[in-house]
Amino acid sequence: MFENIETKIKKVASVLLGAGIIADIVLAIIMFVISAETDERLFTTYGVLFLIIGPLCTWMSCLFIYGFVAFTPTEQFFDKR
Repeated sequence: MFENIETKIKKVASVLLGAGIIADIVLAIIMFVISAETDERLFTTYGVLFLIIGPLCTWMSCLFIYGFVAFTPTEQFFDKR
């Protein structure tokens, strides 16, 4: 379970990145559809925010997870001492 944990966490971060970006795009499309049906400009604004800021925040959070794993000491680090 704990063998090769670095690659497992990096894969999870990559999967979360893909799922998060897809979810943000789907939410943006939903907001645009609601905006078209109800003539509410507020939903258009939300759609643009989900389309631009959502993937950016998802990317930054996954980058943090990926970087945290890269700088975490591993068994190889302790074996060298």
